[in-house]
Amino acid sequence: MYDLRLNYIWGSPDGVWKRMIAYNGQFPGPTLYCTAGKKMIVRVTNDIEDDAEPTSVHWHGIQQTLTPFYDGPQALAQCPLLHNKTMISKFPVFQSGTYW
Repeated sequence: MYDLRLNYIWGSPDGVWKRMIAYNGQFPGPTLYCTAGKKMIVRVTNDIEDDAEPTSVHWHGIQQTLTPFYDGPQALAQCPLLHNKTMISKFPVFQSGTYW
């Protein structure tokens, strides 16, 4: 199981310093590994300091055929993850490759 904590850091990925959301205090976030045919399990905690900042996680490129409720925009495909709350995503990985 992977643990991801969302929080603010200061960074300049586009050359302009600003407060930005990061995973585990780093941008880009940590690399997650999974073998095709196995199940990915990720615990995500919203540590964003602003209580009014709900969030969600989108797994770019990972097929979510059986688990669309773990992937996508908040209030559309999944419930928003509120401040100081944790969600565990469990989904099978069907394809191989590198995704962001």
